[in-house]
Amino acid sequence: MPLSGAAEGFENDVILDGIRFEVKRRKDGFKTLYGWLKNTDALAIRADYKEWLVVLPVDLFLKIFRGEGNGTEAK
Repeated sequence: MPLSGAAEGFENDVILDGIRFEVKRRKDGFKTLYGWLKNTDALAIRADYKEWLVVLPVDLFLKIFRGEGNGTEAK
């Protein structure tokens, strides 16, 4: 959705089962995250004094979301 979040009535890019997603894409902006994910299934990250965030590949997210396993199988 072009300019979603910037246009009235389009506060989020995707809503899935009531969960609101803001979608971000950067040419090289997430290199560190991809590097950390290289040898693991998911990341739990947090800045000082902020809440925890979970980062995982979309295929694993969808598998967990659909109840198709616990996501612990080898890649």
